[in-house]
Amino acid sequence: MKADKKPEKIFKHPDWEIYWPKRITWVGFLIAWVVVLLTIAITMFLARLGA
Repeated sequence: MKADKKPEKIFKHPDWEIYWPKRITWVGFLIAWVVVLLTIAITMFLARLGA
């Protein structure tokens, strides 16, 4: 198993711990927003049906 390298910081400052996000973080973020949008759309659809 490879050792994980230290993530790259966005800002080269010794006190700031803000790192570039990994691809899997972005994928999870986008999937979560798709779920939110589907929930809103389904709720609006059900409200129009009068359910």
